[in-house]
Amino acid sequence: MRDPALFFSPGGALEAAEIFRACGAAAAAGRRIRAVIAESPFGPVKGVELPAAHSSIEDIARAAGAEETLVFLSHSSMNEIHEISRSDFLAVAGGGVAFGIFIDAVRKAGLYFPHEPDDTTRETTIAGIIMGGAAFRTERRFGRLREYILSLELVTPGGEIIRTGSRSVKDVTGYDLTGFLMGGGGRCGMIVRATMRLLPAPGTRLGFLCEGARVALESLAGEIRKRLEPAFLEMFPARGSGAAGDGSPAMARLIGELQSAVRDREQALLGSLSGLAPEGVRVSRLEAAALAATATPGGTPLPGRSAGDERAVEGERIVEELERRLYRVFDPQGIMLP
Repeated sequence: MRDPALFFSPGGALEAAEIFRACGAAAAAGRRIRAVIAESPFGPVKGVELPAAHSSIEDIARAAGAEETLVFLSHSSMNEIHEISRSDFLAVAGGGVAFGIFIDAVRKAGLYFPHEPDDTTRETTIAGIIMGGAAFRTERRFGRLREYILSLELVTPGGEIIRTGSRSVKDVTGYDLTGFLMGGGGRCGMIVRATMRLLPAPGTRLGFLCEGARVALESLAGEIRKRLEPAFLEMFPARGSGAAGDGSPAMARLIGELQSAVRDREQALLGSLSGLAPEGVRVSRLEAAALAATATPGGTPLPGRSAGDERAVEGERIVEELERRLYRVFDPQGIMLP
């Protein structure tokens, strides 16, 4: 027999808190009840289209005690962008705003969020991105997503409304609670809204690919760094190339991105790049999608670039027990599905 399920789409923090408190009361009365955030990338319904919200608070109180009742909470009604501030370089968005829509609105306002969506994340909600701790190919250039989450408004499974962080980048004291909520899969509650840090929009962004002998590309990379100040550079073996052993030069591919504060300077940037290229090196322009597809994992960063964030991964292992205890602070009755 299938477990009974209830479906809710609260419009704000107060509604969500009321639902969670009703779940807590039912659990305290001995009923078997679990809450699930519908957009959680780690939840039991990932990729499954759920029915529209149609349940009421009274349905939770009437939940049968013999069977476990699943209460699904969706962010779909929290789909408003509340603010985009050009003076403070931040945006405040509801947890149900699609990431692609958020990016488009930021661009329209003349600002820039450095982590852009791909086909997978464009339709994902802001809350889903945060709950999943999404990783982006642009992290090496701009830092991890958590560095752009200034604050969160969260409703805990205990029915409390809390706000982490602030509108200021520098206002971080004590434990980084916002960072703790990243990648938690919704175990700490429902993300009602997020305040995101923005950047000034670059005038021109030019993605490029240079192909040729590795020695020539290494020399070119040095000139690019000195003269054009690229946003990033990465070196890869040429596709299909291997250790031929015939004395031929090792072929490689150099990808990168140049930026200019002045708009419509793409041809000038491309001309400058071509002027630096040694003989035998082919230079071409890359669209944003092709740039992301080219920057595949496994590329060798040039000297001076970090190869990863292994220390952060190790740190997360060290605090695993602390995190388990903190989850209990947010969800003392254990009603959230992990």
